Amino acid sequence: MRSNLRALAYAFARARGHSLTTVSKHIHGSGEFFEKYFNGEGSTRIDTYFLMINRFRARWPKDLPWPEIEEVKKLGNKLDEGFVDAQN
Repeated sequence: MRSNLRALAYAFARARGHSLTTVSKHIHGSGEFFEKYFNGEGSTRIDTYFLMINRFRARWPKDLPWPEIEEVKKLGNKLDEGFVDAQN
């Protein structure tokens, strides 16, 4: 999950011209989360992971190819609820 979020966050930041802190705030809700998480200083629940993936999907630039990331199997049925949240 960590490597997937890292690939998405950095590609998104470069494409949008945002800092990692800005991307983290928009995708996770905390500007510090990605920096700490990528440094191994935190973790995330699987439902929060899928929420962040769905938020990236909702905001992803149309002209930017989606990075090749490793599939993470869903462990529940409610994990796509974040996609609706991401559109708000």
